[in-house]
Amino acid sequence: MGLTKSRKARAVITVSPSLRFTELPESQTVQIGVDVSFTCKVDGRPTPNIQWWR
Repeated sequence: MGLTKSRKARAVITVSPSLRFTELPESQTVQIGVDVSFTCKVDGRPTPNIQWWR
């Protein structure tokens, strides 16, 4: 059996007072090098612009 390496990353979400999450992203664990997708839905005024960084 080979060794499994893992790496953690954190996301910082800045929330405006007029922003409401209608669907939160779920925590996921994946192997290094494997693509992963996160989904979230928000309502707000002005229309929110969601960006993800690693």
